[in-house]
Amino acid sequence: MTAPDPQPYDHYRAADGGPLPAGTYRVVGTRDGVTLLYVTDDGGRRVHAGRLERVDRATLADLTPVEGPDDDADIGTALYYSARAVPGNLVARPVQVTLAVALFALSVVGPGVVSLPPLAFEAAEVLAALALGTAAAGLPRTGR
Repeated sequence: MTAPDPQPYDHYRAADGGPLPAGTYRVVGTRDGVTLLYVTDDGGRRVHAGRLERVDRATLADLTPVEGPDDDADIGTALYYSARAVPGNLVARPVQVTLAVALFALSVVGPGVVSLPPLAFEAAEVLAALALGTAAAGLPRTGR
């Protein structure tokens, strides 16, 4: 028996004694068989091991389709993880944050101190927001 065409982000559960170690797997590739990412252990706890399993469609048919473990995530969870990540992202990019603060300061106090066209101060404010926003989001990547 072969499984229907799996799609990326479909989830399958392997039971004890099955063709794969017990847990939940996410489909991450469908070329040359099916590539699965191990996402939760048998107890449903998230696993961040990066372990991949390659199976054929016949083996996939032996697994049970399930809802993904993230399907019930709420906005509170997303805000919690964002609040944990943003400070580290900012600390990892001191030059970018300093540039953003300097541009913002220029846009606020600059009109009374420096003789530039008003558009320059507005541009400084936009660039400050972009620099700070990308730093908070962890962009560009630092290779950590």
